[in-house]
Amino acid sequence: MSKKKEWRVLPDYDGRVTLEQEETGVVLSNSLSQEVLADLAKNPIAAGFMERTTVNDTADVKDKN
Repeated sequence: MSKKKEWRVLPDYDGRVTLEQEETGVVLSNSLSQEVLADLAKNPIAAGFMERTTVNDTADVKDKN
């Protein structure tokens, strides 16, 4: 099974922190795509609420049902 790195919002902050910039806002949540989370992680403020984790890549796991 392969492993990959992903960004995730720390559990204490998931869905509870809103970043506002230039009259737009985004709620930090693990439901956001990895592309959006990676982009947000470039912001030092957002990065304080996030972490980079290693997860099992389930793309190659076949459903046995």
